[in-house]
Amino acid sequence: MRRFRSAVVLLTAIALVTVACTRNHPLLNRSPGGGFSGGGIGGGQGAGSGIEPSGEAPVGLGIKPDHADVNYCSLPGVPSDQEDMDIYDAKGSSGGPTPAVIYVHGGGWVVGDKAKERPYPGMTKPVVTDWITGLQDKGILVAAVNYPLAIHFPMPLGIEGVKCAVRFLRAKAGTYNIDPNRIGAFGGSAGGHLVALLDVTNGSGMWEAGSYLNESSKVEAVVDLFGPTDISLLAQERSSPIVARVLDHVFDGSDNFAKYSPVTYADSANVPPILIMNGEQDPGVPPQQAQALYDKLHSAGAPAQLVLVKNAGHGFVPMPSSATINPSLGQIDDDIVGWFTHHLG
Repeated sequence: MRRFRSAVVLLTAIALVTVACTRNHPLLNRSPGGGFSGGGIGGGQGAGSGIEPSGEAPVGLGIKPDHADVNYCSLPGVPSDQEDMDIYDAKGSSGGPTPAVIYVHGGGWVVGDKAKERPYPGMTKPVVTDWITGLQDKGILVAAVNYPLAIHFPMPLGIEGVKCAVRFLRAKAGTYNIDPNRIGAFGGSAGGHLVALLDVTNGSGMWEAGSYLNESSKVEAVVDLFGPTDISLLAQERSSPIVARVLDHVFDGSDNFAKYSPVTYADSANVPPILIMNGEQDPGVPPQQAQALYDKLHSAGAPAQLVLVKNAGHGFVPMPSSATINPSLGQIDDDIVGWFTHHLG
């Protein structure tokens, strides 16, 4: 009964954060992942929990995977729908093994689904569809993954799931015609946090659990889209009892904020190339988060690039709504695809 009451309190807190974040603008309604509110891509995997973020209802990505709901791991106690992936085969390849990229959805670490996105009003097509098809057209396989959600499985289960997904692709390279030496990862918001953590702990041996432990979870390129990078700083930037409670739950206590912050490990030049993109007007994940990770990587001599999108909020939503973001959504799409085609070959 105590655990049930705690869950109800947490769900109420997240719902209140949603209202606070979306009252005056379309923040999180379009984005690939939504701060702490479960906006952006969300609603699918976590909808049955009673969380119903504001904004448009979640929609499918508009494309069908070539291999749906493929189980990639066996983490203890985690249901199969939180450790499976949809695989979109590469197109236009020469027939040889192709690069592969995993996509990690957002949703405040507590909601979201690999096959759904929460659009903003007037949006004609889910943006993740463009990202996936753009990569496919360049001969890159995309695996959109679900991972253990912190509503029931606080960290480190989330990062353990993502690393297990990479190991799965390497183990099944022959099955899916993948080049095991050309694997990347990208994600938005909470998903951005997870892929950034994957980047900076690449090859460290940290958080390796579940299946295919004889394989490596190394990746060769990463794109972090508006993902939190310093959880302690984020707690100060988003200071409120509600946000503090959510963060405390997700990361299993404030003592673990540094442990699960990508900036903590960003002191080596020996990390995969990472493109970091964040809205300059993002109140959910302020641009200082992206700047902090970039500055530390740059100081270490790591291959990092930072793009701060002008007039953009969380998920690159125009702020104010009449503003024009720069770079444009089309250029952002091109930058994501170009980053992987350049670094994965």
